[in-house]
Amino acid sequence: MLTRKAIETGSQISDMTSHLRIGTTELQVLQSVARDAGVDMSKFEMALNNLNLRTAEACEGNDKYREAFERLGIDLKKFATLPIEQKLAEIANGYKNAGESLASLNDVSTLLGQKAGPQLLEVLDRISTEGMESLTASAIKAGEVMDEETIASLDRASDEIGRWQNRLIVWFGNFLSDMGSSIGRQKWGLMIGMKFAQAGEFIEEALRNISNYILAVFSSVFRYLNGVFADFIVPIRNVFFSFIETVGGALSRFISLFSEDWSNAIDNAIDGMRRLKDEANRLAQKDKGKSFGQIFEEETYAAAENNANRKRSNLWSAKSVDWYKTQIEAKESAREAEKQSVISAEKLRKAKYQKADSEVEIKNKDKRSGKSQSRYNDSSLAKIGGGGLTAARYDVSAHQLSEAKKQSKLLQKIVENTEKKAETPNLLMK
Repeated sequence: MLTRKAIETGSQISDMTSHLRIGTTELQVLQSVARDAGVDMSKFEMALNNLNLRTAEACEGNDKYREAFERLGIDLKKFATLPIEQKLAEIANGYKNAGESLASLNDVSTLLGQKAGPQLLEVLDRISTEGMESLTASAIKAGEVMDEETIASLDRASDEIGRWQNRLIVWFGNFLSDMGSSIGRQKWGLMIGMKFAQAGEFIEEALRNISNYILAVFSSVFRYLNGVFADFIVPIRNVFFSFIETVGGALSRFISLFSEDWSNAIDNAIDGMRRLKDEANRLAQKDKGKSFGQIFEEETYAAAENNANRKRSNLWSAKSVDWYKTQIEAKESAREAEKQSVISAEKLRKAKYQKADSEVEIKNKDKRSGKSQSRYNDSSLAKIGGGGLTAARYDVSAHQLSEAKKQSKLLQKIVENTEKKAETPNLLMK
């Protein structure tokens, strides 16, 4: 709340200084004096604005304001060139020099405003007695004045907050508009689904990256042991794989008597094992004499290369994300078509107004007298006819008078032809 209040205050001071054509320091000093005097800030601002406007009007020839300045002993020509804080000081001195009479109070109220003027008497008294320089020094010493850079920063912050608030309102308005459309609701549903799919894509890619590094660790251990014990492991591996190839070949020939497909599968497996043996023997010779750190560095580099060169199409979840994007694009196109129909209707409405406004007829001013000769301006209540009808104190046309007389005569006839004449005339006439 304190932050918000500080920003609002700085922004208001910045705006008021532009509206009232006054410095930030001078305005804050005057506000401090007005606050001590119990003056409402809105009325204080109104008084300063009135002073600017009525000074300008007096310079334009307004006798009422010009005479008020003269009675306060103020030279209008010099007064108009002063800053607003010095204008207040001149009015304060004029009011004090006039003996603070009722007439001078009326002049102050005329210049500052009928409501705001009397409330500023204490402010004017302090300005006249202590002077603006002393009041400014006291306010700065009391820590009641923010410097110019602080005011500018708070004003920028207030403007930025206002822009962000407006952006949020616009965004939420668009969201509510989409929620009012079936196509819009489908679009938002697909967008939520796509976010989950994108999260899945991120998780899948992260797991694949991590698994490559885990495999690099195991591969480093295997390669290190394979290189250190190459002289012992390689012969044993060759003998073992030779035995597997012999057994597998015999098994393949036997299975071929019953199924050619099974025989081919066994042969392919044997070929794969042979390639694995050759690769292991090659690595054993390559890694012979290498330290574990060297091998681990090679494997981690290879893992990083695999992760960097991975194609997005190889991710299973990427297909789901692409499907959602395609569906969302279709819904956005349909939603845009809905919006364009509303935009077209808006254009037609504005075109209708423009056409109507283009046919405005300007009539020449009637040079005849503005007063109708058939109208009356009676300041008293007028009796109309013999029935006792009265006309209000407004202008009454001759046609209205004639109609009233006819109604009065008609009511009189009704009275004359109604039973109990002595009892009903007053009621019927009313």
